[in-house]
Amino acid sequence: LLRRAACGLEDRRFSQTAPGLVRTGLALGWDRERGGIFDVSDSVTGAPLVRTKRLWPLCELAKTLAVCTSPPDGPGLDDALALLRNRYLAADGGWTERFDADWVTVDATMPASSLYHLSTALLELERLRVHGSRREEE
Repeated sequence: LLRRAACGLEDRRFSQTAPGLVRTGLALGWDRERGGIFDVSDSVTGAPLVRTKRLWPLCELAKTLAVCTSPPDGPGLDDALALLRNRYLAADGGWTERFDADWVTVDATMPASSLYHLSTALLELERLRVHGSRREEE
């Protein structure tokens, strides 16, 4: 969104803000031991406050990493996609909505809102595939 705002408003400050936001989000939310993104972390200490891991933040991370021209330290796009494929997505077209910190399913429902996050992540990945590289601007 910030990259698109930078293009649409012709103000590069929006896209210049994005890398720092991604770094902070990963530093505060990424489970360094088992992978995944905690649902809630303390913004000062980085300690997880809610240790479950929902599907949608990982979809949003994949979208972000697909457009990053300089990916941050930490998990890369391949890591995020492998986690989606291996943990969240089912061969029958379904998905798991939420796990605990040890990857035990705690929510087996499939909210329609998650389909939005999955679809938009797929669209961004398709855009990356078609264009063959990450682009700073559209």
